[in-house]
Amino acid sequence: FAKLTEAFRTEVLGETLDPTSKVLIEKADAKPKKIACMFEFDGDAKATRHVLPYVSVSRPGHSGATKTESVEPGTGELSFVASPRPGDYVIKLSTGSTTSEEVYNSWFTSVYEGA
Repeated sequence: FAKLTEAFRTEVLGETLDPTSKVLIEKADAKPKKIACMFEFDGDAKATRHVLPYVSVSRPGHSGATKTESVEPGTGELSFVASPRPGDYVIKLSTGSTTSEEVYNSWFTSVYEGA
């Protein structure tokens, strides 16, 4: 990523926004929320779509570099772990050759939970 949105930082990572100064505050005891990660691999001939419904995201790392002639933004990385979803232990759901067109086309509209 080049830059995380303020919404992601507050809603997922648990950072707080000081209401007066509008400064984002990261605390050691923040409780990040679980998220779903939906994706498809570019170049997959069948364009199989996947969802990891119960993902933990870690705080992003910080790094820097000496300014150069490049105008490319610096990027960062988030580590994530897909865990079994409580209750039914689902780790991943994927489309297949017999997935209905309705389910396939709406895959990225909302998180597919399964039957």
